Amino acid sequence: MRYYEDVASHRKRSVLPPELQHSLVRLRDSIRAGRVDPHELTTLVSDLSLLPSEAYLQAAREIIDLGGLHQWHEPTRFFRLIGRSQPDYELLLKTPNLEYLYLFHGNGYLREQSLAEIDGPIESAFYFNSIAYRLNDWAEPVRKAAQACAARVFPQTSTRIIAEAAFVLLERMRHWQRRDKEAEILEETFARADVIEQLSDLIETAITGSPSRVLLNTLRQKNMDAYLLKLSRLALQPSVRALALKSLIQGYAAWPDGFRREWTDKSMGQFRRVPTFHRRELDCSEPVEALLAQGAVDKAAIVRKVAADGLVQHRRSLNDLDVLLDLFVQDKSRAVKERANFILNEKEQGLL
Repeated sequence: MRYYEDVASHRKRSVLPPELQHSLVRLRDSIRAGRVDPHELTTLVSDLSLLPSEAYLQAAREIIDLGGLHQWHEPTRFFRLIGRSQPDYELLLKTPNLEYLYLFHGNGYLREQSLAEIDGPIESAFYFNSIAYRLNDWAEPVRKAAQACAARVFPQTSTRIIAEAAFVLLERMRHWQRRDKEAEILEETFARADVIEQLSDLIETAITGSPSRVLLNTLRQKNMDAYLLKLSRLALQPSVRALALKSLIQGYAAWPDGFRREWTDKSMGQFRRVPTFHRRELDCSEPVEALLAQGAVDKAAIVRKVAADGLVQHRRSLNDLDVLLDLFVQDKSRAVKERANFILNEKEQGLL
């Protein structure tokens, strides 16, 4: 994620380009004056849509601060009592595109109404993630509004945009505080076959980020099984090839589903959080011998080590063990050779 010089506040750096920072400051002044230039607002909303999808959390904080969206402007006594700022609320209702900024507003009533105003396909992964994150909003009415908004707009949104959003959200969703039924629509969207196809392409071609963690969190979906062999061969990042190959060799997928306590000193009440995993059988079947031979010639040691682990795991059931063993015994990686030598020692002792 790219950072820029902060030219409008006290931050050391910003995820917003300088021109966007200035635009938000001008918007703040326009909102306080009770009038917003439609062309300038449209340009601002369009420019925000170009932000990387992973920037949605930090960008939200900056949009609130620079746009003055943490305060309510001159509310009447009635609207102060019910939590709505009358000028802001009326401005939202009569100003197209303002909902894409008030989506971040500090006032929950305005976030709720903004979600109600959003309709049609979402035009960027940044806005998709910003809407999706409202499914984890602290205010239940906002979560309900986000659920209704998602039901309207997610089916209309480009599969590519959803996949780009999933690339970021799949890992972050694990840490949400409120994964209630409102978030189910997001999980259902990410599980769609067309989304998984696009997501597998992103995982395969990613050269930055953590695509292996994305794959790990996608393994719960049966639709991903059809792409594991391709990922094990062609993914640019070795960690992805290793995870895909490991799953195929094992014959099952495993993914993190929570944490458990592991006591380090029970008498002192000291423990650590250890991830727990759920697993399912893969809906595909590849010959183990072919998978091991494929992994043995991979250019990355981490992948060859996975294949060597598989050789140890299946050594008693392989018909061509000696042929496969020859592929590993001369490997440059010490970890790979150790596994091959373990099998050789068993053969010398007559255990195989």
